[in-house]
Amino acid sequence: MLAQCDFCHSLIFGGPRETSETIAETVRLVDDISPRAVIAMNGIRIYPDTEMERTGIEEGIIRAGQSLLEPQFYFSGMKGQALLRVVHRKVGCRKNWFFPGRKDWSSTIGHRILNFLYRKGLLWRTFRN
Repeated sequence: MLAQCDFCHSLIFGGPRETSETIAETVRLVDDISPRAVIAMNGIRIYPDTEMERTGIEEGIIRAGQSLLEPQFYFSGMKGQALLRVVHRKVGCRKNWFFPGRKDWSSTIGHRILNFLYRKGLLWRTFRN
């Protein structure tokens, strides 16, 4: 493992062909580059006239012509909660990983914002492992 680097890495899990194995591989690779913070989202929002819309229609996630004003998400053959459980299992107790559903962000980030209110710089740099 490399020394911790001073950057934030953003990920989206659940794209086409995502599996438990590809999630584990991603987590290993991120561990190797050792970012200060990792923001991981689950599922890809489907927008009109995109490849993801065509994939969603082909896989029966959405209907052709369906309004996408209300957000619809693609989850790689896994339902959203199943994907979230797999990601939780692979990420374990890494304190520098943040994603919806893992814990109450409001108290975690809110506390850090108050502690670093007068510091200059990027908020994610205040996160500790």
